[in-house]
Amino acid sequence: MMIRRPAAQRNPSNRQSTPLPACARAAGIALVAALAIFGETAHAASVDGALADYTALENALSDGRTVSVRIDMNHCTAADSGKPGPAFRGGLRIDSWLIPDGRYIAFIDVHRTLDPKNRPVTEYVRYHVMPDNTATIDTAFAPDGADTATPRGAYRCAINQGIRFVATAAASASR
Repeated sequence: MMIRRPAAQRNPSNRQSTPLPACARAAGIALVAALAIFGETAHAASVDGALADYTALENALSDGRTVSVRIDMNHCTAADSGKPGPAFRGGLRIDSWLIPDGRYIAFIDVHRTLDPKNRPVTEYVRYHVMPDNTATIDTAFAPDGADTATPRGAYRCAINQGIRFVATAAASASR
Protein backbone atom coordinates (compact mmCIF):
# COMPACT_ATOMS: atom_id res chain seq x y z
CA MET A 1 0.00 0.00 0.00
CA MET A 2 1.46 3.37 -1.00
CA ILE A 3 0.31 6.48 0.84
CA ARG A 4 0.78 9.67 -1.15
CA ARG A 5 1.30 13.20 0.07
CA PRO A 6 -1.54 15.66 -0.48
CA ALA A 7 -1.19 17.73 -3.66
CA ALA A 8 -0.03 20.78 -1.68
CA GLN A 9 2.97 18.79 -0.40
CA ARG A 10 4.02 17.35 -3.76
CA ASN A 11 7.08 18.58 -5.59
CA PRO A 12 5.70 21.08 -8.16
CA SER A 13 8.60 20.53 -10.59
CA ASN A 14 7.89 16.81 -10.69
CA ARG A 15 4.32 15.88 -11.63
CA GLN A 16 4.62 12.51 -9.92
CA SER A 17 3.87 12.32 -6.21
CA THR A 18 6.57 11.34 -3.78
CA PRO A 19 6.00 8.60 -1.25
CA LEU A 20 5.62 9.48 2.42
CA PRO A 21 8.41 8.55 4.83
CA ALA A 22 8.43 4.99 6.17
CA CYS A 23 7.09 6.08 9.59
CA ALA A 24 4.05 7.68 7.95
CA ARG A 25 3.44 4.54 5.90
CA ALA A 26 3.70 2.43 9.08
CA ALA A 27 1.22 4.72 10.85
CA GLY A 28 -1.19 4.41 7.92
CA ILE A 29 -0.91 0.62 7.93
CA ALA A 30 -1.48 0.57 11.71
CA LEU A 31 -4.58 2.74 11.27
CA VAL A 32 -5.99 0.45 8.58
CA ALA A 33 -5.30 -2.59 10.79
CA ALA A 34 -6.97 -0.96 13.79
CA LEU A 35 -10.03 -0.09 11.73
CA ALA A 36 -10.22 -3.65 10.48
CA ILE A 37 -9.99 -5.06 14.01
CA PHE A 38 -12.48 -2.66 15.54
CA GLY A 39 -14.73 -2.42 12.50
CA GLU A 40 -17.04 -5.03 14.02
CA THR A 41 -18.02 -2.67 16.84
CA ALA A 42 -17.95 0.45 14.71
CA HIS A 43 -21.37 -0.33 13.25
CA ALA A 44 -22.94 -0.72 16.69
CA ALA A 45 -22.95 2.99 17.52
CA SER A 46 -22.92 5.93 15.15
CA VAL A 47 -21.16 9.23 15.69
CA ASP A 48 -24.21 10.64 17.52
CA GLY A 49 -24.32 7.60 19.83
CA ALA A 50 -27.30 5.92 18.17
CA LEU A 51 -27.27 2.20 18.90
CA ALA A 52 -27.89 0.07 15.83
CA ASP A 53 -29.41 -3.04 17.38
CA TYR A 54 -30.27 -5.14 20.44
CA THR A 55 -26.66 -6.27 20.98
CA ALA A 56 -25.38 -2.68 20.93
CA LEU A 57 -28.07 -1.68 23.45
CA GLU A 58 -27.23 -4.61 25.72
CA ASN A 59 -23.51 -3.80 25.55
CA ALA A 60 -24.05 -0.10 26.27
CA LEU A 61 -26.23 -0.84 29.30
CA SER A 62 -23.84 -3.53 30.58
CA ASP A 63 -20.91 -1.13 30.18
CA GLY A 64 -22.66 1.44 32.38
CA ARG A 65 -23.29 3.95 29.62
CA THR A 66 -26.22 6.32 29.90
CA VAL A 67 -28.86 5.33 27.34
CA SER A 68 -31.72 7.55 26.23
CA VAL A 69 -34.79 6.31 24.41
CA ARG A 70 -36.47 8.34 21.69
CA ILE A 71 -39.90 7.25 20.53
CA ASP A 72 -41.97 8.25 17.53
CA MET A 73 -45.15 6.26 18.09
CA ASN A 74 -46.49 7.07 14.61
CA HIS A 75 -43.80 4.70 13.25
CA CYS A 76 -44.93 1.89 15.57
CA THR A 77 -47.97 -0.34 15.14
CA ALA A 78 -50.79 -1.16 17.53
CA ALA A 79 -50.38 -4.75 18.72
CA ASP A 80 -54.08 -5.58 18.37
CA SER A 81 -54.79 -4.00 14.96
CA GLY A 82 -51.49 -3.42 13.19
CA LYS A 83 -52.51 0.20 12.58
CA PRO A 84 -49.97 3.01 13.08
CA GLY A 85 -49.60 4.22 16.65
CA PRO A 86 -50.69 7.67 17.84
CA ALA A 87 -48.96 10.74 16.42
CA PHE A 88 -46.68 11.71 19.29
CA ARG A 89 -43.01 11.61 20.13
CA GLY A 90 -41.22 11.41 23.45
CA GLY A 91 -38.17 10.26 25.24
CA LEU A 92 -36.68 9.11 28.50
CA ARG A 93 -33.46 7.86 30.02
CA ILE A 94 -33.14 4.23 31.05
CA ASP A 95 -32.40 4.40 34.79
CA SER A 96 -32.88 0.73 35.63
CA TRP A 97 -33.21 -2.36 33.49
CA LEU A 98 -33.02 -6.13 33.60
CA ILE A 99 -32.42 -8.99 31.18
CA PRO A 100 -34.20 -12.18 32.30
CA ASP A 101 -32.31 -15.22 31.01
CA GLY A 102 -31.09 -13.26 27.97
CA ARG A 103 -34.60 -13.25 26.48
CA TYR A 104 -35.14 -9.46 26.30
CA ILE A 105 -34.16 -6.14 27.87
CA ALA A 106 -36.91 -4.78 30.12
CA PHE A 107 -37.34 -1.32 31.61
CA ILE A 108 -40.28 0.84 32.68
CA ASP A 109 -41.25 4.49 32.85
CA VAL A 110 -43.66 5.45 35.64
CA HIS A 111 -44.96 9.00 35.87
CA ARG A 112 -47.86 11.05 37.12
CA THR A 113 -50.18 12.61 34.55
CA LEU A 114 -53.80 13.60 34.05
CA ASP A 115 -56.50 11.49 32.44
CA PRO A 116 -58.84 12.99 29.79
CA LYS A 117 -61.06 14.33 32.62
CA ASN A 118 -58.07 16.04 34.32
CA ARG A 119 -58.00 13.55 37.20
CA PRO A 120 -54.53 12.60 38.46
CA VAL A 121 -53.38 9.11 37.48
CA THR A 122 -50.14 7.19 37.43
CA GLU A 123 -49.14 6.02 33.96
CA TYR A 124 -46.97 2.94 33.44
CA VAL A 125 -45.07 2.42 30.19
CA ARG A 126 -43.34 -0.96 30.03
CA TYR A 127 -40.69 -1.73 27.39
CA HIS A 128 -39.45 -5.13 26.21
CA VAL A 129 -36.65 -4.94 23.66
CA MET A 130 -36.20 -8.23 21.84
CA PRO A 131 -33.11 -9.81 20.22
CA ASP A 132 -34.92 -9.57 16.84
CA ASN A 133 -34.49 -5.75 17.07
CA THR A 134 -38.10 -4.99 17.93
CA ALA A 135 -39.61 -3.49 21.04
CA THR A 136 -43.01 -3.97 22.61
CA ILE A 137 -44.40 -0.98 24.51
CA ASP A 138 -47.32 -1.64 26.88
CA THR A 139 -49.12 1.30 28.49
CA ALA A 140 -51.47 1.27 31.48
CA PHE A 141 -52.78 3.75 34.02
CA ALA A 142 -53.98 3.60 37.61
CA PRO A 143 -56.11 6.21 39.38
CA ASP A 144 -55.03 7.29 42.86
CA GLY A 145 -55.61 4.49 45.36
CA ALA A 146 -56.12 1.77 42.73
CA ASP A 147 -54.69 -1.71 43.35
CA THR A 148 -54.33 -2.53 39.63
CA ALA A 149 -53.55 -0.66 36.45
CA THR A 150 -55.90 -0.56 33.46
CA PRO A 151 -54.28 -1.36 30.10
CA ARG A 152 -54.33 1.57 27.68
CA GLY A 153 -52.56 0.14 24.64
CA ALA A 154 -49.74 -2.03 23.33
CA TYR A 155 -47.45 -1.15 20.45
CA ARG A 156 -44.65 -2.79 18.51
CA CYS A 157 -41.71 -0.79 17.16
CA ALA A 158 -38.53 -1.65 15.27
CA ILE A 159 -35.21 -0.32 16.54
CA ASN A 160 -34.42 2.85 14.57
CA GLN A 161 -37.95 2.85 13.14
CA GLY A 162 -40.18 4.13 15.90
CA ILE A 163 -37.82 3.54 18.81
CA ARG A 164 -34.22 4.73 18.92
CA PHE A 165 -31.56 4.21 21.57
CA VAL A 166 -28.76 6.74 22.05
CA ALA A 167 -25.79 6.10 24.34
CA THR A 168 -23.65 8.77 25.94
CA ALA A 169 -20.67 8.57 28.28
CA ALA A 170 -20.45 5.93 30.98
CA ALA A 171 -22.40 6.71 34.12
CA SER A 172 -20.40 8.37 36.88
CA ALA A 173 -19.29 6.37 39.88
CA SER A 174 -21.44 8.54 42.17
CA ARG A 175 -24.68 7.32 40.64
